[in-house]
Amino acid sequence: MPYAVELERTLYLARNEAELERLDALPGSDAIQAGETMSLVELVEDEVLLSLPLAAMHAEGECPDTGSHKIFKE
Repeated sequence: MPYAVELERTLYLARNEAELERLDALPGSDAIQAGETMSLVELVEDEVLLSLPLAAMHAEGECPDTGSHKIFKE
């Protein structure tokens, strides 16, 4: 698969702005500032949605012909 890219990133939860900047500068890391309360479910959901590609990707020549292009030719 020529389009497959595997990225390993670490997500840190920062206590304050200074810690946020320090952690976010680490290679291969992302940091967010945690509030007093935080929903772990919402955090995981947001991270999963943000990790999805904007468009489906596949290898060159592997796109199935669904026939939908015929609609636009008429």
